Amino acid sequence: MTFRLRHQDRPDFEAVLHLALATPDIRSALGADPTGRMSARLRLRALTDADEIAAASQDEYATYLALRSPSHEGDDDRLASSSLLSALAVLTPAVAATAAAALLVLGYALRLASSQSSLAGSLVTAGWILALIAAVCALIALVAVLTHAVRRQGGPARPPAWNKRGWTGNGRSWHRECCLVCVTT
Repeated sequence: MTFRLRHQDRPDFEAVLHLALATPDIRSALGADPTGRMSARLRLRALTDADEIAAASQDEYATYLALRSPSHEGDDDRLASSSLLSALAVLTPAVAATAAAALLVLGYALRLASSQSSLAGSLVTAGWILALIAAVCALIALVAVLTHAVRRQGGPARPPAWNKRGWTGNGRSWHRECCLVCVTT
């Protein structure tokens, strides 16, 4: 079984890589290349070998994962369903409001022209119904956002191992180990 770095940990790995490449020893070694291609190649190689670098610090990475969040089996499914609901919450009021505006404009324009009064009445009725749907959907989306904000208000915004300077304790050990592996590789 091969060891793989989780997709959501890639940005953190890239931040550690940036720190590793910013160390004075590495900067002075890379400063010898006037074109700057060596730095780009080194960064690309480290990003390509991210799984191997993380595997070299597997124990620290496991501790990092334990600190970061408890393992949830259905997180991906929950994320997919919440993103779909979020998209619907945003799109439904916008599409309904746009359709309502178009139908109301057409319906009232036909009424002003005094032609096809039954079609004009139907368009106006459909426009007002869509306007009502847009308002109700916008209200439901607003309540959902406020409910989510109230629930998140009491909880920590970051995992408990995080402070203003970054990961503390065991979470930082994975960063140190990745830096060492990046520098020595």
